[in-house]
Amino acid sequence: MPATENSIPPNISCKINIGIPAQQFIWTNAVLAGVKPVTSIFSINLDIWEEYISWILDNDSLLAINLDEHFLVIASGEKLEEQVSAKSLSQDKPYYIKIPKSELPTEFTGQRIIRKTSLKKLITPKIRYKNYAVQTEIIISKQLSTIIKIIKAEIKEDKKAKGSAYGFPSCCIQNYMKKGGVNATSELLLSLIEKGIDKSIPPEIWVLGHIPCSINCKQSLEIGTRLLSTIKKSKDAWEKVATWLGSYHINFSVGRRFIDYVPKTFNNEIRTEDSSTEIIVQRGNILRPYSYVEYKSKNHLLKINKDIMGEKVIKYTPGKMLQISSPDKKRNFIKIDTSFISRKYRTRNILKTIFRPYSCKIN
Repeated sequence: MPATENSIPPNISCKINIGIPAQQFIWTNAVLAGVKPVTSIFSINLDIWEEYISWILDNDSLLAINLDEHFLVIASGEKLEEQVSAKSLSQDKPYYIKIPKSELPTEFTGQRIIRKTSLKKLITPKIRYKNYAVQTEIIISKQLSTIIKIIKAEIKEDKKAKGSAYGFPSCCIQNYMKKGGVNATSELLLSLIEKGIDKSIPPEIWVLGHIPCSINCKQSLEIGTRLLSTIKKSKDAWEKVATWLGSYHINFSVGRRFIDYVPKTFNNEIRTEDSSTEIIVQRGNILRPYSYVEYKSKNHLLKINKDIMGEKVIKYTPGKMLQISSPDKKRNFIKIDTSFISRKYRTRNILKTIFRPYSCKIN
């Protein structure tokens, strides 16, 4: 199917915020629509896995799954005939190429490819999944050469080459390399707070797959506009993406680690005084997390799995603590404070940006 005719299947759009995180859906759709060269996805529910892969293959694209010792590139026979030295492949069946991480090829030949496979066979113990989701990196592009560039950059830990392959602005790549991901993110969030727009963030900023060097970065805003334009063509998909954008995004750590929730009402914040500490308590519906994470220590808990979704109680003090529990408060899913944060990141400015909700302005 040509990119210009890209459509979003109903069984995909209905799973946004449930089976697939909204931002990962946005990036996938942008690649399939031809407005983004490549993207990486990290968590897809198993109940949407086959439909998700079919959606990619049906839109003239390839994907590579990051496994322990190799990458598994999956494409239709028609796509492989177009991009590698292969002939007489079944046009309507998926194939895969195994790419060892220890020996990246410079080109592909008919001998190196190609095994016919079914989508069901791809769900194996080799794919790291738990909590009913495929939990591993999936690289998606229309060009095998672009996927290879990403793989090579990852193995060599070449951040500049990787950012360029993703199509990120050079100014943002340089900013990221100079400051690091945590500092670049915290500076962006701090600028939103200081400008008083942390609850009315331009959605073009929030949908990006990279950290913009500033909230006024022209190239980043243009990319964000293109990403959103591909979604707005589908009413059902846009409604779910708009729900995610307009929800509260509360960070449970430094960097881009957020839990998204829709407050049951926008006026149900209860502010109490406890030893001069302001605590905000709110009920909200948790959306599909960006990825599932589980961690437990004596003082901290992260149980970000499928059970965290739905109505929960969110309790937080900006810059100090975050707790998310079941409505009856008998079960905790997140319980952390600043001691969870690495000491090198416990600076005044970074602490100002964590354990607090952000939201976008949706017109």
